[in-house]
Amino acid sequence: LTQIPVCYYDLGQGCIPDDHPLCAGNAIGALRFVRPDVMLAVGVCFNESLGFGVDETMYPKDLKVIHVDIDPSVMGKNRPVDLGIVGDPKAVLSQLIDAVKQVSRNEKSRDGSWAREVAEAKKTFFSGFERAGDSSAKPIRPERLMKELREFMTDDALAILDGGDAAVWAYTYLKARFPGQVIGSQGPLGHLGGGIPMGIAAKLARPEKKVFVVTGDGSFLLNGVEIDTAVRYNVPLVIVVVNDGYWGMVYHQNVLAWKSKEKASVGTKLGGKARYDRFAESLGGYGETVTEPEEIKPAIRRALRENVPAVIDVHVDPEAATILDYSTAPTVTSRFWREYWTF
Repeated sequence: LTQIPVCYYDLGQGCIPDDHPLCAGNAIGALRFVRPDVMLAVGVCFNESLGFGVDETMYPKDLKVIHVDIDPSVMGKNRPVDLGIVGDPKAVLSQLIDAVKQVSRNEKSRDGSWAREVAEAKKTFFSGFERAGDSSAKPIRPERLMKELREFMTDDALAILDGGDAAVWAYTYLKARFPGQVIGSQGPLGHLGGGIPMGIAAKLARPEKKVFVVTGDGSFLLNGVEIDTAVRYNVPLVIVVVNDGYWGMVYHQNVLAWKSKEKASVGTKLGGKARYDRFAESLGGYGETVTEPEEIKPAIRRALRENVPAVIDVHVDPEAATILDYSTAPTVTSRFWREYWTF
């Protein structure tokens, strides 16, 4: 109707299919290449992951913001808005659609030129991630893990994401074709450890779907014992542990801030000796440890065939930082671009 690109955040994934021509992707990345002059923000809180609405790498200086939310308390929180509309997003969007049909569209929107520009920018932006996803490096790059897992995300599959860096890597690679296909377990409170319980609930609610839980090793330690619940109630799901041996997001942010891996490791380094695969087996489930990149897909296939609660413990490179890690340390943002792209 308008040929205006759309990006989403958090639970908004799937509201527009990731492969739709007008979908710019997750706002954490998309706002770095969309560069709009006017933004319609619907049901969004400008939190840390969204640069509090003021990060200049995400929001142009002269950006005009129209904010729609049912909660009046979020209006103007963290960044001022040019127009605030308090109302149910569904009702407001329905009225906007009716209004758009009554007015003429400007030439740029009508010919779709901006949408094509954004689509090309999106392709360029993600090209670095796609190349990284082909890496045969050891320890396994998390990009390779997520690109391999993405092949299993057909229309009959759901993914629940849990953790810090683990969830960001998954958001970067896993695509949703419908609402609820990819769900972050953290929600607005940002808590960790809810992935496995949510995965159990997802499988009970949609027994015909394959259910994957993508979790960091730290998050797994919080509620991994719920595998016992899944076994007792015969709820098959595949838990992919992105095992970097750290509270990875905190570790990477500390490294970037303090320029010292030794200091950053204090309180963030995990034991590194736990056998999460054997833990699953001890509770009656299935488990495998994966240290070779070419073993990722075969291990996932075996876990699906077992049709029981399964843990695939994938050992990944602890030094692999996400876009969100870098975006919290603006002085090193250029290092991130150098790692993935050559301009």
